[in-house]
Amino acid sequence: MEYLSYHDGLTGAYNRTYIEMIIDDLESEETIPTTVIMGDVNGLKVVNDTFGHEVGNQLIVAIANVFHRCVGESGIVARWGGDEFVVVLPGTTMRNGLLLCNRIRSECESAGAYPVTPSVALGAATRMALEQSLSDVFVTAESRMYRNKFIDTASARGTLLYSLRKALSESTHETDEHSSRMRLLALELGKLIGLSSNTLDDLAILASLHDIGKIGIPDSILEKPGPLTKDEWKVMKAHAEIGARIVSGSPELDHISESILAHHEKWDGTGYPNGVAGEDIPLISRILAIVDAYDAMTSDRAYRKAMSSEEALAEIRRCAGTQFDPNLVEVFLEMMEEMARSEEDEMKWLAEGMQWYERLGEGVPDSNRMPDNDG
Repeated sequence: MEYLSYHDGLTGAYNRTYIEMIIDDLESEETIPTTVIMGDVNGLKVVNDTFGHEVGNQLIVAIANVFHRCVGESGIVARWGGDEFVVVLPGTTMRNGLLLCNRIRSECESAGAYPVTPSVALGAATRMALEQSLSDVFVTAESRMYRNKFIDTASARGTLLYSLRKALSESTHETDEHSSRMRLLALELGKLIGLSSNTLDDLAILASLHDIGKIGIPDSILEKPGPLTKDEWKVMKAHAEIGARIVSGSPELDHISESILAHHEKWDGTGYPNGVAGEDIPLISRILAIVDAYDAMTSDRAYRKAMSSEEALAEIRRCAGTQFDPNLVEVFLEMMEEMARSEEDEMKWLAEGMQWYERLGEGVPDSNRMPDNDG
């Protein structure tokens, strides 16, 4: 009974009650210097929302095991809250505490996927004098942990993106080729209209994760070979809201939740889920709507064959001002025309080059140089 009172039931680590019980002992002169490390699990809410709480618990246990392996007998590991851990290291300098932080990070990186690779933000502080309160050291360590969490956003975002993309691929059989095409066309269009580098980054993330909500849609609907019924279509439409909820649980991805929610809205207000119209639809959602429609029309589906590029572009032109932002459609059509022309020129140049080499092989070259790429 005493064990349960002072230990966390999930991880076996000590709990907050135990640390608060022994804090007077930890403040004795013999423990100086005492280093405190605070840790916060990155992306736990996203994992819970995407994969379920059972997988979230596996992630917490995995990180607790990393703490135990790295700390060993040199300190006390406790689960401080839902996604927070604390390590108290009596007789440990700040330098050794920071070295331990590096070991913990390294262990997390090599721990493998659960299905998400463990990632934890860490902050450390050291009690150097008797008159210094250990409680103040806890506060300082926690403050540094949150600062480092912001600094670590890029790497944490990368881990989350990889894990979410993998889950989406497994759930919907969406290929990397499809995702790459979407990003390429969306970013080219974004560059043409002068988006900032930060907005282009957000557009790339949106292109990768706009359908992440389909993780929550039954396979019987996702994989149905024919048209959906009215009730099935209602379920399918929910993927925009599910996707927005998934990313809103992560500080690293929350800022694109509105764009995910709106990626099926239409310029004339007849889209879903909220019937938003015109420029009230986020710009990157309007870009994605065009690119997504083009890629969908030019790809094979279980219930129909792919259209030609010309047919798809004609349909996009027809829907300008109703389904799509008419100004973006104009830029997109010009972009696709230029891409097609460049591809045609390249193929023509390669064909001419091959003919030139073939004539060389026959010993009858009619030119002293390769054909120019500029025609």
